[in-house]
Amino acid sequence: MPTWIHSGCLNWIQGWIADFRRLEQWDQRTISAAGKGELKVFAGEYANRIIMPDCAIFVSTLTYPTIAMEIAYTETYEDLKENARLLLEGTAGEISVAILVKIVPLRSDESHIQSAFVQLYEYSSTQNRAIPRGGRKTLFPVPNNHARQRIEFSWEDVLKSQLPQIQPVSATPPPLLLDDLREIIDAYTERHIRLRDVEERLN
Repeated sequence: MPTWIHSGCLNWIQGWIADFRRLEQWDQRTISAAGKGELKVFAGEYANRIIMPDCAIFVSTLTYPTIAMEIAYTETYEDLKENARLLLEGTAGEISVAILVKIVPLRSDESHIQSAFVQLYEYSSTQNRAIPRGGRKTLFPVPNNHARQRIEFSWEDVLKSQLPQIQPVSATPPPLLLDDLREIIDAYTERHIRLRDVEERLN
């Protein structure tokens, strides 16, 4: 069962998409981000599998999302990697990148997230499998270089075959800033704790 910490991360991607939709003067039909919709059109060994990505970026007339995000709070990192393989290999790269966010759950005596990281996976057409893109980026504990932490994409990652039709004005999409995700996680951690405290009082 997702917590508010877990589900609040959707705002990170939606805010990013809204920013460059304004910059490029695109509408919702051109690009949008949504969460927890069902995907079940997979091929090969992944046939008949169902997954509901925590966030998916949809572009124009493309059937599949181009980028998906999966967040694990109670789930393990191995669960996240299996989801990345399903999304990337099961669509043979129609989904270009999976953003994985692993948050270590709060203990009962903790009020702040102690450990979390982000890892990207991409589809390798030469190997026909999902592979890591770059290394892990630490969210918590907050590193000294946190203000410089970002994830950068190409328009090919985001728009795929629609790039020639859409023709963005800017050379690259704006980066995804990890400080924005930290702020969201901190805000929803506070909300999670308040709700947990109410539940404990009621019980």
